[in-house]
Amino acid sequence: MQTPAKGNALIEWLKENSHWSHWVGLVIALVGVVTGIWFAERPTGAIALKFTTVKIVQAGAPGIKIFDTENRPVTSSVFGTEILIWNPGDLPLGEKSDRIREPIKIKFLGNVQLISSVVQATINVDPRDLSIQPGQNELTIKWTQFDPGDVIKLFVVYSGEQQATITYAGRFIATEIKDISEFKEEYPEASGLSAAWHSIKYDFEHRTFVSILGLIGVVGAAVSILLVTVSKKVVWAQRIFPWVFGISLLLMVASAVMEQVSRGTPL
Repeated sequence: MQTPAKGNALIEWLKENSHWSHWVGLVIALVGVVTGIWFAERPTGAIALKFTTVKIVQAGAPGIKIFDTENRPVTSSVFGTEILIWNPGDLPLGEKSDRIREPIKIKFLGNVQLISSVVQATINVDPRDLSIQPGQNELTIKWTQFDPGDVIKLFVVYSGEQQATITYAGRFIATEIKDISEFKEEYPEASGLSAAWHSIKYDFEHRTFVSILGLIGVVGAAVSILLVTVSKKVVWAQRIFPWVFGISLLLMVASAVMEQVSRGTPL
């Protein structure tokens, strides 16, 4: 009897035990279906925050005078920040749901002075049900009810020597607070290579899954380039190159699309 080649031992074993593969495949498929249904039906709480800052007036600009709410002249630069608060999840967040443990508090770090804040627009939220409590460099935002799909857009004007770094805090039961801003809101002074590094760092902190997906795609593309260089000498490299390259390209495209979708907002 001829002994099978050593390289084909695994294939021979799979042929002899092929009946087990049907049961294993059935179990894996069943687990996948149950897991998919569980994740699809499980409600998830989420609050998305987006900050967009612009400079309104440069300090010392001739012919322009700005006064605060107490009629005192403002001598430093003036900035305006648009704050968007969105409920993209499946859970209502309000007094009746009893999920709010600590309301959202937004801080503008540095030597800044808040001048004014206003509700710019809302979706399905009555502005009369909103409470904006200002401090010297922070805002506490409270609402009566904030259901899935509801949106609040605020505009805050503050003065300071430079654009402030913005931080936020809040605690809601079974609800994640997600930042969908650009990295410049956290690293306003970054430029050049520093800006590129902070942008990558910011994405991994706030858009972890999408960033890892893109990284895997980039690494896969690099591996596919390596396979091309050795494919003339290694037969198996020629066979798996199209698969590695195709999957890597698909992951990179999926990552780019998901990143753009995640930055879109209703307002």
